[in-house]
Amino acid sequence: PPPSDYGCGYWLIFIPTAILSAIIPLGLIFILRKLRGDRIFIEINRKTFQIHRSFLFFNFIFKGETRYLTLSKKQEKLNLLTLLYHDIYPKQYEFGSWLRQGERDWLQAELTEFFDDIAK
Repeated sequence: PPPSDYGCGYWLIFIPTAILSAIIPLGLIFILRKLRGDRIFIEINRKTFQIHRSFLFFNFIFKGETRYLTLSKKQEKLNLLTLLYHDIYPKQYEFGSWLRQGERDWLQAELTEFFDDIAK
């Protein structure tokens, strides 16, 4: 029968169950990120760069030429630093969400200085 035939009791059970079934997986992902870590290693030199991201048992490595890499200065995402890769297929890498504001500002200043130095 349709849910309306079950009366009010059906909805009192269905709604909290639906909410919990959405919240629990997100909470588990958050806890796993805290315990195991969502790690990003960025290695940049004058010619090439490598971004190595690992989460749980998954590893992603992206390599490219530094000349196509820029640091985005988007203000709508204040808690993230964004590297943009402008080659044939543009890519965007966001990182720094776990850094404190002072650390993020320092890293952004260092990367900006590095990119400015390479551009000369």
